[in-house]
Amino acid sequence: MRRPYRKLNIDERRILATMLQAKATKTKIAETLGRDRSTIHREIKRNWWHDDEVPQADGYWHVTAQTLADRRYMKRRKLEQHKDLRQEVIAKLKTGWSPEQIAGRLKIEPRAPYRICHETIYQYIYSESGQSQELGRYLPERQKKRKHLSLVKGGQLAAACYPAKLLTLLISDVPGDDPSQIASGPTVGEESTALDALDILDRRGIALAPHIRTAIAKASSVVLPNDPRLKCAQTRIVAAPSHSIAAAAKLAVAAGLDVRDLGDALEGEARDLGAQQAQLALSLQSKLTPSDRPILLLSGGECTVTRCGDGIGGPNAEYTLSAAITLNGQQGIHVLACDTDGVDGAAEVAGAYAGPDTLSIAQRAGSDAAAALIRNDAHGFFAAVKGQIITGPTLTNVNDFRAVLILPLNELAIISQVV
Repeated sequence: MRRPYRKLNIDERRILATMLQAKATKTKIAETLGRDRSTIHREIKRNWWHDDEVPQADGYWHVTAQTLADRRYMKRRKLEQHKDLRQEVIAKLKTGWSPEQIAGRLKIEPRAPYRICHETIYQYIYSESGQSQELGRYLPERQKKRKHLSLVKGGQLAAACYPAKLLTLLISDVPGDDPSQIASGPTVGEESTALDALDILDRRGIALAPHIRTAIAKASSVVLPNDPRLKCAQTRIVAAPSHSIAAAAKLAVAAGLDVRDLGDALEGEARDLGAQQAQLALSLQSKLTPSDRPILLLSGGECTVTRCGDGIGGPNAEYTLSAAITLNGQQGIHVLACDTDGVDGAAEVAGAYAGPDTLSIAQRAGSDAAAALIRNDAHGFFAAVKGQIITGPTLTNVNDFRAVLILPLNELAIISQVV
């Protein structure tokens, strides 16, 4: 993961301004401040003061530079301040949109309540909050850099195997299941070049060690899609989010449940999705009659958690906790959510289960569900109520799996009899 960028502070800017006036080089300033030379270059370029009416005032002034930097920081904060805008941006990133496409769409969308520039989106992606959600991995550009630093990605593995026949079996956790994006496409062609990768790095102002830049600058052996060495290569997706939903649906139908597939690519804030699906469950239950079959809501995808507290949690546990709070002990509704690789967030816990008695058990255990949600401590909460699901590593990953069982209020059944 790329290290979060640490902003220059007012004291560093004062030293920078003083050294500039003393005609110090950017390299010397960088060494003094313990910064990369590109950081100093970018700081001077961004915060250099120019006034057409008073040209003699042109220069780098530390107080003015701090003010200009603070203004740009507040623009980036727009994504942190406006939850609905942040969710829309994150959802589009995860479905393959670039920051440029997202910004352009919001600019022409007549009903969009906000406008945002693509640089603000990039700044958020590489901020501490964005990196905690691993948003950078959804950038198509990131895949390009990986491929041109590798000897196997971007079709190079297939080229090495030529003329032997090659069958690639893929397990997908990528929205849309694009083979070129799964593991950076080792047996699938790639149209970008090494120069494209360098251009991305330069445009983003990402500093590299000289030997890494030299390695990228060399013509890589990434294979074009029409390369004849790929003609013996075939690709097959053997596991994907839709497969896990289909397998669960098959078992549920055989058990006599009415299955509702909500989709295998649902994304957004975990707590919001949990509350929404709980509200949907309450609505559906209110319309059930004693003779109706129980309903099972199934969904997949990959939610995110915007970390605000100091607890331990993950998207699936937070989804389940939020759903439990919304259901407030409603009889006949059970919720389960797990990450299919057996690890939800940073804990060796797959996910969590919540039923009608979860909140009462928590109360007896002295655990506050609402407080746990505020602290992002869903794993701590479900550990206290013994609602954690621990599978151990499954050695596969097709994103998240969620199930909500809804039983008719007048004819509640034991969950083990219907699953």
